[in-house]
Formats: sequence, structure tokens, C-alpha cells
Amino acid sequence: MLEIQSILLTEPNQIVATVHIDGKEETIQTEIDAAMQPYACCDRCDAYVMGFLYTAMQLGWDIHSQIPISEDLYYNLEYHFIDAMHEADKRLHRIRLEMPIAKERPEGATADIVATGISCGIDSLFTVATHTDTKLPNYNLTHLAFFDVGASYHGEGTARSLFEGRFENARKFAETYGYGFIFVRSNIHRIINKYIPYSHVCNNTYMMLFCILSLQNAFRKYYYSSGYSYNEFRLYDPKELDSEHYDLLLLGVASVNGVRFYSTGASFTRMEKTRVINSYERAYDFLNVCVAEPVNDNKCFKCVRTLLSLDAWGGVERFRKAFDVDFYKRNRPLYLRRMWIDGVLKRNSFYREILPYFSDELTLLFKVRCVLSIFTNSFKRILHLPVHEL
Repeated sequence: MLEIQSILLTEPNQIVATVHIDGKEETIQTEIDAAMQPYACCDRCDAYVMGFLYTAMQLGWDIHSQIPISEDLYYNLEYHFIDAMHEADKRLHRIRLEMPIAKERPEGATADIVATGISCGIDSLFTVATHTDTKLPNYNLTHLAFFDVGASYHGEGTARSLFEGRFENARKFAETYGYGFIFVRSNIHRIINKYIPYSHVCNNTYMMLFCILSLQNAFRKYYYSSGYSYNEFRLYDPKELDSEHYDLLLLGVASVNGVRFYSTGASFTRMEKTRVINSYERAYDFLNVCVAEPVNDNKCFKCVRTLLSLDAWGGVERFRKAFDVDFYKRNRPLYLRRMWIDGVLKRNSFYREILPYFSDELTLLFKVRCVLSIFTNSFKRILHLPVHEL
């Protein structure tokens, strides 16, 4: 059982919650910006129920709380969402929520922030590009948010340097283009990891909801940049279910007390999003997709597919401050080879989406050379000889 004992706003700029997990006391510390203190939500447990929900279903913890839960959230979870998840995947327990019900809005100051998360990747910049200066003023972004809640947890050394680089890039983007910048850091993922290996793939949407619902009075709308299309919606995966696969359901469930969550970009393919980014001038200096280095290294799988996607739309030259474009041009045959091998032989869905845009260059001779290169490079590795590839 997980029991939420107390939620308090403390100095400096921290929300501290005490929870008991199977009788053991744990402390959740959440750091917020000083400007966001008036909006800290401490009179209900919404954020903590959402933050621990997937873990609780995995481990069979009923969630009890002395702090009330918002009536709409309780209804959405207890009467709809938990049953849906359990029916789709029997490995997830049908847990119960036992806590007082709050019918009124949370206490504290209110604001009308419209925000989205900013990593400066394709998905997040697509949301920024399509929700700035629109014909609907009430839907235009006012703030960009950056969370340190699990994404950089495993592989602390490399992951932390990536986090710091992305944080600075995101902060500078917001500052350059006049958006408010919101930062939230919490140890909730570390507490989860004490009881089950933490997976940000499974929990990423829940962690965002934890951050926003901790400050829920501040927000009118929040756009969550989806990495999947609507036709990839599902509640079950035999291996590891990415929470983004069911954002359309989860974000609707969490839309309570005047804050509305939207899954954005799910009606577009990655190539269609890249086409938008290709003509979005604000992305030219700030696009950052690398999973290996704080700046784009041109070689990781995300850099490779992004460069090829930009090339497909004729826009590589525009991103000279984001990528080493000259390196890409010199080694373009290697990029095409990797795309074909991974897309055709390994059936990688991201590369398969790009393949049609290069059909004129993927001749029979090119394909034969790709196959031969696989065998040649295998022999070279056996003989400990240099291998020429990305």
C-alpha cells in the first residue's frame, strides 16, 4: 500500500510530500521556480496519485491518502482508467483509491498559462511552431516547461551532461523568443526506483502530469508533444508499453480543475513534422535531437534520421548551426546505406518512413553494395580492421 501523509510548501522553492510505502517512510522533494510558488498545489493529492499510478498498478499498491483528491480525477481514474488498463493488461493490478474527495477547486492563486514542454527536438519544436501566433489567441503558447524528473536518470554521467546541455539550449530558446520558462525538478522517479526499476518509457507522461498537477492552478492548457500517431494507440505491449501510446486517454483523464491537457502532433507523421521544422526559422539554430552528446554529434540514430529527413525536404543547409552539415555531405552515402539497411533489413519504422523520399537513389546497384558492405564489415571486425561506417 502507498499512503500519502502530507504535502507542504517549504523554503527554498520546494514542495515536500511524505508518503508511506509498505510501511516505509519516503520523502518526495520537488523543486519549483520562485515565481511558481503561489500556484503550488498542496491541498490535494492529485499530482502524487498520477505520479505513482503506473507503479502502483504494476506492484499492486492501493493508494490511500489523508489529503483529498479532486472529484473529477477520482471519478476518471476509479470508474474508467484503472479498469481500462487492467482489462488491457492483466499484469497491471486493479488497484483502489481510498481518500477524501474534494469538490471545490484547489486553494491558492490562479493564472492562465498555456504551456508545452521544450526539449528542442522535432516533436517539441513542432508543437511550439504550430501553437504560436495562431488564429486562436486563447490557444497560443505563453510558457515553455523543462522537467528534470526521470528522463536523465539512468547512466548518470552521460545523461546528466545531455540534460545540462538540453536545459541550457531550451532556456536560451525561450529567452530568445519571449516565452516564459518553467523548471521543475523532483526525486519521485528515484523513490519509484527503490521498489521497481524505473522506466521513463513507461512513466514519461505520468511524470509530466505530476509536475503540472503540482502547480495546476497556474495552467489553463498544456500541450504534450506526442511521439506517436493516433493510429498507434494501444494499452498493451508484451514487452514495455510507452505511455505515449495512450496519451489520448491519459491526458483526458487528467484534465481537471480548469487545466486541459492535449496530445499534440499525433495526427502528423514524423516526416510531416520535419517538413514544418524545415521551414521554421526559430528551429535553425536550436534543433537538438542527439542521444549521445549535448550538441548534435551527426552519428547517433536520432541525428542520422533527422539529417536524412531534413535532406528529404531539401533543408539541411538551413541547420548549419545545429549540425555539421559538411560532415553529412561528405558521408552522405553512408547515411543512405544505414537508412536502407535499418529500414529494409531491420524493418525500423522510422527509417522505413524516410525511404520513399530517396527512391531514385536506391538503385539495384546501391542495394547490392549495401548487402556486400554488411559482409565486408563483419570480416573486418573479425580481423580487427577499421570499419568505415557511421
